Amino acid sequence: MTDQDSSFQTDALIAEDIDAYLLSHQHKSLLRFITCGSVDDGKSTLIGRLRAGAYELLARADVPHAAAISEYVDVAKAFFDDRESKFVNGILDAVAKDVRS
Repeated sequence: MTDQDSSFQTDALIAEDIDAYLLSHQHKSLLRFITCGSVDDGKSTLIGRLRAGAYELLARADVPHAAAISEYVDVAKAFFDDRESKFVNGILDAVAKDVRS
């Protein structure tokens, strides 16, 4: 197995973890909203950042929640308007609160 094969397997496992988390919380309307509908106009990039941020909050206990959220909000600010960065902040804050409970 090459390093690239291992990397693809790791990426697939991460995606499965995030997808399983989202599936278990699909009754929450906001999480359902971010995973459904069109992926036009950069929405796929926004969803990708949310998935990465959610993974970091779920699987990386060594990373402080505030630092992880701030990192992904900063990325959103670089690519999107203030509205979207606030959206990222709200979603990741909700995930962080759920992880802590």
